Amino acid sequence: MVLLAARTSSATVVVVSSTSTTLRRGDFGKAVRALQLKLRARGQHYVVADGSFGSMTQRAVKVVQRVLHLKATGVVDVVFLRQIGLRVVVVAVAPRSAASQAPRPPAATKYLRAFPIVGTPTQPYSTTTYPYSDVFGKPGAEGQIQGADLPAAKDTPVVAVCNATVININRVATGLGGIWIWLQDVTGNQYYYAHLSTISAALNVGSQVRTGQEIGAVGNTGDAAVGAPYLYLEVHPGGAAAIDPFSDLNILDPAGTAL
Repeated sequence: MVLLAARTSSATVVVVSSTSTTLRRGDFGKAVRALQLKLRARGQHYVVADGSFGSMTQRAVKVVQRVLHLKATGVVDVVFLRQIGLRVVVVAVAPRSAASQAPRPPAATKYLRAFPIVGTPTQPYSTTTYPYSDVFGKPGAEGQIQGADLPAAKDTPVVAVCNATVININRVATGLGGIWIWLQDVTGNQYYYAHLSTISAALNVGSQVRTGQEIGAVGNTGDAAVGAPYLYLEVHPGGAAAIDPFSDLNILDPAGTAL
């Protein structure tokens, strides 16, 4: 669903259709951005005002819903929009044809086939407990961040994001990345996992791994030794410069635990 927003002299007007008066995860557009700006104004500074309703926006909505003594559903309705200071206009929309009402296929990832952290059956990895955000390109201790920082409890299992081959490995907790491993898929895309606590003993250079196979565990080795444990993941298409993996990660948030 794409909703609209426009500025007036006094407030932002959000236009919603009479057939669907809610905003929820997966929606996008100017109305979502207007919502995100209001959430930031209410202290949810980790929300990025990019017009895409993802896990961080959903988390912030739940927080503000609780503050407003509303049911924390993570779904935004007209009442919520008005309570956070947005003017809402509901417009009539003609019913869509049966063909246009067919469900859209799930969003496809480009490089990742599995979320890189899975947890355990008794303590699954949860983006509610360990929220992450898009940090690619932002300043880091060693320059611009070229990957994703994914927090988790130490020794939480880390898995292969695709079918791949181990092309490099380091089991000694020294250097910037500490304990790290490089994977490469059949098309030449490369994946760098850093700050691990351990790497699976069975893996060596040349080992084949399957999507979702455990390859190590979250740690805080290397230059992450003084902070909380997290997985650092880089994605290099064709072995070239790193790209932002946030879009794929956001689609692959662990089932049942994503915000």
